[in-house]
Amino acid sequence: MTAIETIRDEKRRIRADRLEAKAALLERQVAATNAALPKDRAFWTQPGNSSRRKAQFRLVATLEKQVAAEALRKQAAYLRKPLRQKGDAAKAQAEAAARVQARKGDWFLSVYGWQRVARVNAKSLSFKGAFETVAVPKHLVQRVSSSNPMEG
Repeated sequence: MTAIETIRDEKRRIRADRLEAKAALLERQVAATNAALPKDRAFWTQPGNSSRRKAQFRLVATLEKQVAAEALRKQAAYLRKPLRQKGDAAKAQAEAAARVQARKGDWFLSVYGWQRVARVNAKSLSFKGAFETVAVPKHLVQRVSSSNPMEG
């Protein structure tokens, strides 16, 4: 890891820590507000109670804070994930394509549904469609079986 990557990772970690602290603060505020809200069922159901409207506004604000805290935690989790380097996606696709073992006539589940392999290429599988042959990258298909899955 280079010095620049180390500095970048440290800044991401610091930002994630700040977001976690903000989320914790919001969650403490939510807990305090929930503790202060009336627990009496009659309070929430009786008509004409003006303090109930204020409590409802506090409840809505509490829910908004709770959603904001979840969003901050999600953002912090994203920042804590390691950065992807150039070429990582290509490596992952190549590994997924290497795992696919196919022969002509095998059945695969692709983005187009159940398909029978018409031709095996280096990086893709060709499927015979109703009107034309469709090439689908190997990392986007899933092996089903060597026999027709529709015939039970």
